[in-house]
Amino acid sequence: RVRPPDATAAVRWPARSAGRCTRAVCKGSLERSLLPKALVIMTAEVTSEQQQLYDFLKNPSVEQALERYSKAYDHDPIEVVIPDKLWVIQGRFHMMIMGSLSKAGFTYVTRTMVIAKDGDQIVLINPFHLSEDGYKQIEALGSVKCLLRTSPNHGGDAPAVVKRFPQAEYWIVDGITLPDGWTTLGVTTKTMSPANLPIEGAELLLVPGLFYTEGVLILPYGEGVLVTVDILQNHNKGACATKHNSYLMGVFMKAGGFQGKGRAGPAMVKSYSQFGKDPMDFLPAFFRILLEKRWSIFISGHGPALVDNAKESVRATLTEQFKVDI
Repeated sequence: RVRPPDATAAVRWPARSAGRCTRAVCKGSLERSLLPKALVIMTAEVTSEQQQLYDFLKNPSVEQALERYSKAYDHDPIEVVIPDKLWVIQGRFHMMIMGSLSKAGFTYVTRTMVIAKDGDQIVLINPFHLSEDGYKQIEALGSVKCLLRTSPNHGGDAPAVVKRFPQAEYWIVDGITLPDGWTTLGVTTKTMSPANLPIEGAELLLVPGLFYTEGVLILPYGEGVLVTVDILQNHNKGACATKHNSYLMGVFMKAGGFQGKGRAGPAMVKSYSQFGKDPMDFLPAFFRILLEKRWSIFISGHGPALVDNAKESVRATLTEQFKVDI
């Protein structure tokens, strides 16, 4: 078992049937949102909802990851966001949930990685394992300087990426636990903080109150670029399935309230109450701070880059979601 990080996390919650959905309600201010239990449970044999969440964050060991991700999942070619400065790659990730459905390949979701040019070198932000052709497209842009990881949720296949770029430094936000066997990769690993970032002029903000550490980056390109992982997502509204979202997961996301331009991830919002906290005490104020920052492009760990009217779209989505002015 993972030891809870503080006294708040020691509260024990009754286990519920894995087949049921739960409702996330924040003092009546946040709209009700059905969240399939399968999105936050790795195994039914746990003693608390909190332990389930800790288990969900746990990455496979280096040995397991190299075997599991020996072949890259489907992904798109590089897409230009800012010419000669910023690119994204959209792909899919198969979530290890729902047992046989996962093994049958029905539980994949979209994910997005960012490629940034820092001087004459390349920085990969929350990268995932690519095909050899995908790696060669990146190398055509320049030498890969470092790999940045701003959340424990994205990076289960990090060992495969590290092995492909052994010369690159691996930067993580403080609080991310690296998998067993990490030192066998021989990679230089560093911890980033708001005062210590490998991209000159970038800014790092940490999401407050979460039971794990997730960082948000603002990159100094163009009028600024907001880069998130799960706390703000960008799923197509109305569609149950997209190229990199299975129909099954698309139905769950539509029912669970994940869709929208810059929507706070319902699983993230729900996790506050599972640890005895009210998300309304943390998230609206944090999002207001984000919206006061200088940026005009939004890139999430899920979905396409939002280039046109990004800040206005995110503000409108969050205001509608939280029922308060953001």
